[in-house]
Amino acid sequence: MLLDNDQLEQHFDKIIKEYEGDVFVLEAAIGAFVVGRLVGWRVLLLAHSLRTFNKYQKLLKLDFKEYMPERGKYAEKSNALRVADKVGNYWKVVSGHVPGRTREVESLAEPQRS
Repeated sequence: MLLDNDQLEQHFDKIIKEYEGDVFVLEAAIGAFVVGRLVGWRVLLLAHSLRTFNKYQKLLKLDFKEYMPERGKYAEKSNALRVADKVGNYWKVVSGHVPGRTREVESLAEPQRS
């Protein structure tokens, strides 16, 4: 069952109250969740390793994909997502297995010359 905004606030209050550890990790996890709701989980997976993504989900006790769109209203602001779209294989970009990845980034930054 998905939590509504009031329930999410109570959930985060409980998580923060019970948390023991590095406050920067907690802050990063909550920040990733908030930003992810605006940009989508695909952008988060490009910004963070799968390990970190899963660590944040576990810390917050939330499945991010249930609370975030695949692509949020600000997803187009992500250069990494534009590269993944241009390459045509999102999961290869996420995993770092895209040959010529550097060239793809440069081609987005510079207009094509004829």
